[in-house]
Amino acid sequence: MKAAARYNAHPSRPTWGIRPQPHKSVSLQQPVIIMPPPERVVIPIDQCLSMAARPLVTVGQHVLNGEPIATAISSPANLPCPQVHASISGTVTAIEPRSVSSRNLSTQLCVIIDSDGQDHLWTGFDTTGDPLTMDASEICQHIARAGIVGLGGALYSTATKLLTNQPIDTLIINGVECEPFITCDEILMRDQAARILRGTRIMMQALATAQTIIAVKSDMTQARDALHQAIKAEGCTDIHVAVVTAKYPAGGERQLIELIMNR
Repeated sequence: MKAAARYNAHPSRPTWGIRPQPHKSVSLQQPVIIMPPPERVVIPIDQCLSMAARPLVTVGQHVLNGEPIATAISSPANLPCPQVHASISGTVTAIEPRSVSSRNLSTQLCVIIDSDGQDHLWTGFDTTGDPLTMDASEICQHIARAGIVGLGGALYSTATKLLTNQPIDTLIINGVECEPFITCDEILMRDQAARILRGTRIMMQALATAQTIIAVKSDMTQARDALHQAIKAEGCTDIHVAVVTAKYPAGGERQLIELIMNR
């Protein structure tokens, strides 16, 4: 494990960037809620960078919320590839090509599930164990089984991101969210700070990294306070908060690294 690197807890305001008018007040008035299950879902199964996948279920089969319904046929270099899961409990009514929203508006094989109205949960992950006692390979296998992918649109495997031979001295959690309308990260940091720290700990275990910096904007006062309180409650000495200017695009990956780490 590398030693912790120096970082800026309060980076100076950059000369670049713009300050667009924020439009976040309405969506920040309510907490995150769990939506009721829809009557039907259509789930594309080729989700990991268009990697070919095969269904694990058949038409007429009853499935539970969170149950695996598809898996990749193969993956490059035998890397763990995310499974696809049912988002509701109900009956598989069809497995067929459907038009899906993607970069080329393609048709993909989909699993169609009609809800049973119960939303019963699959319990297959209940005996996973404590990831903070696992090595990187085992953690990443569980992450892939859980279907965790990036949310940038490419659905890139989180397990593949974490499986690296490069020494990592600092993990940066990007909560800057500098776009003027988006508030999902800010609300999660306000309401789920302890769970964010738990996920951070798991990633640090997988990466064998010395420290984590959680980056927030200067106008995210409630999120910043929630994170500080969670860090204090957990007694963390290797997880820190950095406050960056409320300018666009301070939340861009390379801009944020430069602001916080001077790299």
